[in-house]
Amino acid sequence: MGDSLSPELALQILPGGKYRTPYGAGTFRVVRDGSLVKTDWQSGPLSGAYGYLRLDDWGQTLSLNNVGEDVLEDDISFECYQRGPREERQLLQFRLRTPAPGAYPCTLQDGSGKSGGTLEVLPGRAYRLNGKAGQYTVDFRSDQDEDWSDLEFSGGTLDEAIASYQEDETGVRELSVFRPKMKCSRVVKPTPMPRYGAARAPTPPKGSGGLEGAYATWRVDVMNLCGGLCWSMYVFDRGGYVYTDEPDEGLAEADCRRTRPNGLPVCEVYRVQGGTIRLGQDKPDPLVKVGRDLKIGGQTYQRIMPLDGLKLGAAYQSRSGFGSATSTTVALFRNEYTFTPQGTFVSDRSGGVSSTLTTDGTTMGDVIGGVTSSTRGGSRGTYRFVNHALELTFADGHVERKFAFALPDRNGKPDLGLLRLGGSSYTVVDKK
Repeated sequence: MGDSLSPELALQILPGGKYRTPYGAGTFRVVRDGSLVKTDWQSGPLSGAYGYLRLDDWGQTLSLNNVGEDVLEDDISFECYQRGPREERQLLQFRLRTPAPGAYPCTLQDGSGKSGGTLEVLPGRAYRLNGKAGQYTVDFRSDQDEDWSDLEFSGGTLDEAIASYQEDETGVRELSVFRPKMKCSRVVKPTPMPRYGAARAPTPPKGSGGLEGAYATWRVDVMNLCGGLCWSMYVFDRGGYVYTDEPDEGLAEADCRRTRPNGLPVCEVYRVQGGTIRLGQDKPDPLVKVGRDLKIGGQTYQRIMPLDGLKLGAAYQSRSGFGSATSTTVALFRNEYTFTPQGTFVSDRSGGVSSTLTTDGTTMGDVIGGVTSSTRGGSRGTYRFVNHALELTFADGHVERKFAFALPDRNGKPDLGLLRLGGSSYTVVDKK
């Protein structure tokens, strides 16, 4: 725990299942644990520890648990980040969880919307609110998977209060105090998070390619995993690459010449041959061209339609959640945008989680307790559709960009009854 950026442990992985640390060397083995990659540490200073190895776009992360279990009063857990892009990304995230000095206007979260004053974050872990000064501590290392840090105040107006702090990708710095319940925020120029490596993707093998354009399809979400509709998308490059993810902000992300920070291409190679298409190392699927559409593996993919320049005059709503008839925890979230032809919008979001405690942990048991929580919030600003994106400029000055498109209707025009915005499905709200 704490806020130090200095590593507590240096671990070097050697060939042949060996490792080295400043405290000595030893051996380990890698085993499969279902779909996970587990490490067992057999000898040396990490003897008796175990962990899991994960690979993402930036590199490898290795968790270590039960370190020193036999020799320490309390065993230790570590998160180890591969030297290079993965470590650099984590250090940047730690810095974004460290409160930056500045003035943070506060709003009470008791429903009144009243001002809570201006919280001044000062150098040296000091703060001032309503004329009274104090200190605070930061902990971003206890749970390194979270986007925020934990704060504890001492002295001054917030004496013994706890809070969280984070800075998001749009430049919003937010400090949430839990007693009194209020949010303090300010907007700054966003800190860019590296997304691509310096290398260029290799040229696809001969015989690859032939298709071009962005295509999407959806199916009904019967398992309640995708927020109502489950989408699949392909962005084909004629030279032989295909982008298989849904972009976050725009089609520029589907530039298949790029590589990820870990050195791997952002796209897969594809090959069209004999009425089939093969993506990467997957098995070939039947491929049929139907007008402007593609039928892949029996599923019809339609060419997506941009919304650039569009002005809307309706309210759109997206719903998502999780839980089932056999689950003791159920959640539902709603996000709504009301767009005007004049280029303004109002957003409204709400959500809640209900968890029931039963004698056997299932819905068949007797209820012995439970908890319910809910949130609600909204904002307003201006909008525009540009470069396959919905660009939202909020009243506080921060800007959000969401990849945006529609599928064609029967007349070949954008079907405005269903919009895909930022990875969520939005439908027109019936105000009747």
